[in-house]
Amino acid sequence: MTPLPAPPSPSLATLLLRAGRPPGAVGDPVVLPLTQSVNHLQAVGTDAGLIYPRYGNAPNADIVQRRLAAIEGGEAGLLLSSGMGAKACAMLAEV
Repeated sequence: MTPLPAPPSPSLATLLLRAGRPPGAVGDPVVLPLTQSVNHLQAVGTDAGLIYPRYGNAPNADIVQRRLAAIEGGEAGLLLSSGMGAKACAMLAEV
């Protein structure tokens, strides 16, 4: 029995639109909607679910981080809110 060939790698256009999220069902939007809220409901006494975005769990930032990682071929991505934050993160990573 011969092994099956590996599936082809997605094109750049496919990665730009679909990377970072599971395959959707028929009828799902192709492009994810923007989440315009900064506060999200959370069960009392738990840390599950979305909380304040400064803690690194904003839905828009999460999908952008995963999409950038897929485009660059990396394991994970990091999205920062300012250039100084990016510089500080890069410098502290080198220490």
